[in-house]
Amino acid sequence: MRAQKGSGKASKPKPPIDDEESGERTKVVFRFDPSSLDDLIRITEQSQFVTMGEAVRRALGLVRELQEHAKNGFSEVFVRNPKSKEERELLIEFLDVLAPPKHSQPKRNKRS
Repeated sequence: MRAQKGSGKASKPKPPIDDEESGERTKVVFRFDPSSLDDLIRITEQSQFVTMGEAVRRALGLVRELQEHAKNGFSEVFVRNPKSKEERELLIEFLDVLAPPKHSQPKRNKRS
């Protein structure tokens, strides 16, 4: 607990809040290496987010959504080019960790 300045009383730490209705927010400070900060700035600008905080919130929302699907067994993510219909798989390692275990096939013994 941190003491309030000049009050002599200890203040109870508040839980993180992001209540859009009340507009209440908790300030969080992150330290980034130069490359990661450059990535965050680029993502913020290219995606036309108003702030870097908005970029981080959107990224967290995306991860939360992927985690929910992974818990239900969906661990493969594909993107499709609508013009060419070409598809590519995105390899997102943490989805495999969250997905329920796959039914394993019994191992066959090799015969000589």
